[in-house]
Amino acid sequence: MPELPEVECLARAVREEIRNSQFTGVLFLRPDLREPMPFDAIRSALIGATPLGVRRRSKYLLIETNLGTVILHLGMSGQLLFLDSPDPVKPHTHVIFKLVAGKRFFYLHFIDPRRFGRLTAVPAGTDLSAHPWLKDLGPEPLEATAESLGKHLWQKSRNRKIAIKPFIMDGKVLVGAGNIYASESLYLAGIRPGRAAGRVSRGEYGVLAEAIQKVLAAAIEAGGTSFRDYLHSDGSEGSYALQLNVYGRLGEACRKCLSPVQETRHLNRATYFCGTCQK
Repeated sequence: MPELPEVECLARAVREEIRNSQFTGVLFLRPDLREPMPFDAIRSALIGATPLGVRRRSKYLLIETNLGTVILHLGMSGQLLFLDSPDPVKPHTHVIFKLVAGKRFFYLHFIDPRRFGRLTAVPAGTDLSAHPWLKDLGPEPLEATAESLGKHLWQKSRNRKIAIKPFIMDGKVLVGAGNIYASESLYLAGIRPGRAAGRVSRGEYGVLAEAIQKVLAAAIEAGGTSFRDYLHSDGSEGSYALQLNVYGRLGEACRKCLSPVQETRHLNRATYFCGTCQK
């Protein structure tokens, strides 16, 4: 599933690609994804509109125009690809956004094999922070200082018995620490993923906050992590997988102490850690 770094890279790429363009149409090839798509609202926010910006909130892509904002979530397998064809040239293409810049026509294809994605739109002037998809999201880890982020996590964790890994993966607590990046951040912070969130100290949360920010920033710089479905909007892959310390490295040597990387599960998700370096 694309996580925060992948969606951030995608937002930057889409922002650059649609600069100085205009939306001319939207083609829907099915009525729904995870839920029905409001065709009229999406068309009203896009057709004839000039893009004002493209940004990310958690793993949602927000395409803002002078007429409204489209809110898009890639789900588990979604891709956005810029192609020269207005026709669905790849399987599982569900929506095609049509744009023009000068005399150049181009097309943004939304491809989602598993159909867990989401797509909607709201009129200009809508308070996005109150939207049902966005209103309960936790803070953005790269928009806070490490000190304030660590304090926030510590306060939210008091008396919590849940393991620290699923705790930081909870989007209501913090956005962006998905499965890969939670494992990597806890490794850098030296915290074992199964420890109860309420038993992690204030100082350790400060170290963890710095680790989360470092991991996410490095992943964005590398273009994200490409496993299975994730691709950039030009079809290329992210390269952060080459920097992973523990995720997906079961049985391989820890890069610090050479102990074998171990695996456990939290909320039915694979978790990787070093039993020597993480306490």
